[in-house]
Amino acid sequence: MKNNTFIIDNEEYKIIKILNPSNSENKYLIYTDKDNEYYASRFVEENGNIKLYDIAEEYEWDYIDKRMEEILHGN
Repeated sequence: MKNNTFIIDNEEYKIIKILNPSNSENKYLIYTDKDNEYYASRFVEENGNIKLYDIAEEYEWDYIDKRMEEILHGN
């Protein structure tokens, strides 16, 4: 992770927010591409590199959706 960006398959993504809920061992990354499409993934950072993982659980998506709403609409 460098300058709040990272690259996957030669595509640069900008980190919007890192979520680290106090009641979970998981950390989540909200990020966007050059077309301003938003994405979210579970992630682990190791030696300055990040590994992204799919989010499978509904409660995780509920949490992320609420945080995205706050970010995008300032609630």
